[in-house]
Amino acid sequence: MKKMNLALAAALLISMAACTNSPKKEAATTEPATTAAVATATDTTTTLVMTGTFEGILPAASSEGIRTSLTVNADSTYSYKQEYIGEKDANFETSGVYHLIGKDLIELVTPSSGEKTYYKRVETGYMLSDSLGTVNQGELAEHYILKLRLIFSFDIETREEVLQAFSLLFFEDYTSQPSTSRWNLFHFNHS
Repeated sequence: MKKMNLALAAALLISMAACTNSPKKEAATTEPATTAAVATATDTTTTLVMTGTFEGILPAASSEGIRTSLTVNADSTYSYKQEYIGEKDANFETSGVYHLIGKDLIELVTPSSGEKTYYKRVETGYMLSDSLGTVNQGELAEHYILKLRLIFSFDIETREEVLQAFSLLFFEDYTSQPSTSRWNLFHFNHS
C-alpha cells in the first residue's frame, strides 16, 4: 500500500510540475511504460504491447542469478542485457527486432545467431516463457518476471522547492519552516 501511495504521489508531483510555466525548471522526467498498438502480419486485430524497460533477476543453476534488463520499443525493436551475478566475463547484450505472437507473447530474435527468446506479457511486466507462451507455475514463478522500471529525475533547484512540492502533495498546507516531525524523514543534497 505504501508503494502504491508513493507511486501515486510521484505521479501527482510530475503532473503538477508539468503544469508550471517556469521555463528554467523542468520538474520531472519519467520513462514510464507505454502501450503501442501493433498489428501483426498474420493477425488483423490490433493488440497492445507494453513498452519501456523491464528488469529482474532470473534464477540460474550456475550462479546467484541472472540480472536481466529488457527494453521494448514501440518500433518493434528491443535491447536485452544479461549479467550472470558473481561470474567473470558473463555479460551479454543483444538488440534486434521482436515479433508479436498472438496477443501477449513476444519473440526476441538474436540477429547474429537466430536464437529466439520468448516473453509473455503479464500484469506487472514480462515473464520468461516457452514458444507457446507457457510460463513457470512453480514456487519460483515470480522470479521469472521482469518488472517495469520507472525512472524519475527531478530538476529542482533548491531544498525549499522540494519541501514545498512534498508539502503540497502530502499535507495540503505549506510553511517555510516545516515541523521537525514531518521533515526529518527527508534528507536532501543540493549544490
